[in-house]
Amino acid sequence: MVKELLPDNIGISVSYPLPGTKFYEKVKDDLKLKANWKDSDDLDLMFHGTYSSNYYRKLQRFVHKEYRKSQGIYYLKNFSFSMKKIKAIVKLGYYIPSAFLDKMALKTLQNES
Repeated sequence: MVKELLPDNIGISVSYPLPGTKFYEKVKDDLKLKANWKDSDDLDLMFHGTYSSNYYRKLQRFVHKEYRKSQGIYYLKNFSFSMKKIKAIVKLGYYIPSAFLDKMALKTLQNES
């Protein structure tokens, strides 16, 4: 959906268990050390997740790079002279290989979990 709509920017965060929700009840025993968001770093899980915090941090970067790749490709296909669009196209030289490397790193991190 994000690749189709191409908003100006995207944001990603990990799930935050709010008291009174089914999710909170499921993970509340894991919240002893980190019971508040202020006790947790950005994208650092406060509960036991499927993968490590490093995996989710890398996934966040990968998704952003894939998004920027899609944006650059869209601007390339629908070219018009705009500094914003030209910059996005030039940045493909970074995002294409970088996203590929992140994808490989995610596979490694996934296998470590």
